Amino acid sequence: GVWIQMHPDWTTGDMPSMVMDDEGNPIIAFMARSADGKAPAGVKLATRKGAAWNVEWIDQGHGVGNQPLLKRDRQGRYHLAYWDERDSSLKYLVRKGTGPWDKQARRVEGLMSEIQPSLMAMAIAADGTARVAFWTNSGHLEFRQLAPR
Repeated sequence: GVWIQMHPDWTTGDMPSMVMDDEGNPIIAFMARSADGKAPAGVKLATRKGAAWNVEWIDQGHGVGNQPLLKRDRQGRYHLAYWDERDSSLKYLVRKGTGPWDKQARRVEGLMSEIQPSLMAMAIAADGTARVAFWTNSGHLEFRQLAPR
């Protein structure tokens, strides 16, 4: 196996989601946890080129990054969605290649603050729009379409 070196102040991440780039290199989004391992502390992205790994913060803060979902569309854009407990919103980000992320906050009422891995899913349609499904506190399955700007 290949190990990704984590910063010593952070525990190992959780909830990885992976896609491949055009050259077959893995790109992995994951939730970083606080040093005590109890709280979400942000979303990180690990990219591999050859034998070298680069790990970058996408967003960080107490309660950020639960259930990161990473997908790639036919146009080569990367779509990333995750839960942000700070303002009870679903964050949706899009980027082309290695360019900057276009961050969009989508407030979603009733979404659980402690999302379990099986409670949120995302797929990308042929036209490049994201489809997200999730369970609410009231037990409803919700479906949203998110279009890149």
